Amino acid sequence: MQQQLEPVNAARLSVDPLWYNAPNPTRHGCGTVRGGDVASKTEVEKQLQVLLGRLAENRDSVRGAIPERKVLRCRVTDLGTDWHSVIEGGHVSPPSETPPDDGRVDITLRIASDDLVDLIEGRLSFLSAFTSGKVKVDASIVDLLRLRALL
Repeated sequence: MQQQLEPVNAARLSVDPLWYNAPNPTRHGCGTVRGGDVASKTEVEKQLQVLLGRLAENRDSVRGAIPERKVLRCRVTDLGTDWHSVIEGGHVSPPSETPPDDGRVDITLRIASDDLVDLIEGRLSFLSAFTSGKVKVDASIVDLLRLRALL
């Protein structure tokens, strides 16, 4: 008889990362995962502004985790839209659909719109989203480790 393993509770593995926001019970069924909804482009951009704003408020943490200039791209797969942000010297630029002039991208997050909103609003942990394939990260191993310190 095979031993049944219980799933690991991802909430025990993390402590309030910078992007975390407690669930808002007035939105989408008392903090449950949206399941099937597709967030609008406007809603996604608003949530990205919230996320990047939280990072910008923690300039020392950002500077420590990402000491040199990095371009972060968030590719929202179901909307077919990319948002870019430049992280440099602890400063985090607001999200923009326009890539930086040099076109360089160091870190790409690929995620569906509703999963991104759930992640930022705290209904979905980064660890469970990453391990389940809901978020995919394209980055060097060094950049991935640095990003992990923030997310």
